[in-house]
Order: sequence, then C-alpha cells, then structure tokens
Amino acid sequence: ACDYVCPSHIPLVSIYKDSKAAIETRLTNHERSKVWQQRFQYHQSRIKKEKDQAPTRTKAVPAKKPAAESEVSASNNGNEQEFFSKEKASREIAAAVARVKARRDESKKAASVQDKSK
Repeated sequence: ACDYVCPSHIPLVSIYKDSKAAIETRLTNHERSKVWQQRFQYHQSRIKKEKDQAPTRTKAVPAKKPAAESEVSASNNGNEQEFFSKEKASREIAAAVARVKARRDESKKAASVQDKSK
C-alpha cells in the first residue's frame, strides 16, 4: 500500500540536496555582493573626501614656504636668475655631450678589441 502512495522512483533525496545547494549558493552570492557593495561605497566616500580636502591642501602648501628661501628669491634679480639658469643649462649640456662621446669611444674600443681577438 505504501508503494502505491509514495513511489520510490522519485529522487527526493537528490532533489532536496540540489535545492539546498542552490539556496546556499544564492546566500553566499548575496553575502559577497553585500561585501563588495560596502567596499565600493567606502571607496566612493574616500574619493569624495579626498576631493573635498584637495583644495585646502594645495592652498596650505605655499603658505608653508620657508622664510630663508623667500628672502633669497626676493633678493635675486630676475635677470641674474635667468642668466644663471642659462649658464647652468649650458654646462649641463656640455657635460652630457662629453659623457656620450666617452661612451662612444669606449664602445668603439671594446668593439675593436673583440674584433682583434677573433
């Protein structure tokens, strides 16, 4: 009588396991999405906070200029500073050219030594 009412060919155990696994998967996905939403919201609030603080930080930086540096820049004349920077730049360029020439000479010497050894 029991077989007629409750047939054994219905896979109740496997259906139960599958539905429990689906529920568990849905719950874990929901938990993950909550975590990522919180992280994203925190990220957005941090970016907004940094943007709000950025103008105040940039305004505060020039005010912290050392007194000695401001006196030196005030005492220098604009023409003297320009002449000095041109002179310094020309010296740096000459030094760079000399370094390049020295490297070329070294590489030529190394190549000639290798050719002679062959």
